[in-house]
Amino acid sequence: MDSNTKVIKNNFEGANFLWSSWRDTVLRLDKFPQDEDKDVEIFTLLGIQYKENTRHYHNWNHIKTMIKALYDYPREINDTLSIELAIWFHDAIYIPLRKDNESKSAKFFQEQLSVYLPIERTRKIMNYIEATKNHQKTTDEDLQVLLDLDLAILGQSKNVYQNYAKQIREEYGYVPNFLYKRGRKRVLKNFLEKPVIYQTSFFREQLEEQAKENIKEELEKLSS
Repeated sequence: MDSNTKVIKNNFEGANFLWSSWRDTVLRLDKFPQDEDKDVEIFTLLGIQYKENTRHYHNWNHIKTMIKALYDYPREINDTLSIELAIWFHDAIYIPLRKDNESKSAKFFQEQLSVYLPIERTRKIMNYIEATKNHQKTTDEDLQVLLDLDLAILGQSKNVYQNYAKQIREEYGYVPNFLYKRGRKRVLKNFLEKPVIYQTSFFREQLEEQAKENIKEELEKLSS
């Protein structure tokens, strides 16, 4: 990310971080109306989704964490705006056990912002959002950054990771324990079966080792 952008972003710390960051993002769209309240309207719609009381991890805090980490990312990014928009919308629709959350989130993005974007960029961002479903290997370097940002929680300190695991369990609170353990272990084992969890060298260097350690410990607990 270029230095001028980082200087601006660093002014967005504090209670108004999400709102300020959102306005900075959408007002960089060439066709976005400057003299209407469309920015407020869409931000409010996003807030309704991310503040649902069933969300313990996939909420505003997850979005804020990803945005901040993007601002701090030290390597070159080709299309920061597309990554930002994908972050804002990638979990807009989130219902545990549903298999179409990402596709519905992509559709929600399309409904809200496609009129202000070129068709090619709209498709690109929709593809980015849908890619957060399975986190498959990609050669798109910007998408690699997005996917690693989404999985950065896996490589945090043990205490932070344990709290994350607790929050995920709470989101599936209505699922019987034996079924949750079976599904959760399948997800975690899938990460360990990959050659690497993180696709960018930056995140591999920073988080890969800790992520694998955290996942192995959770698997042990789930199996006990």
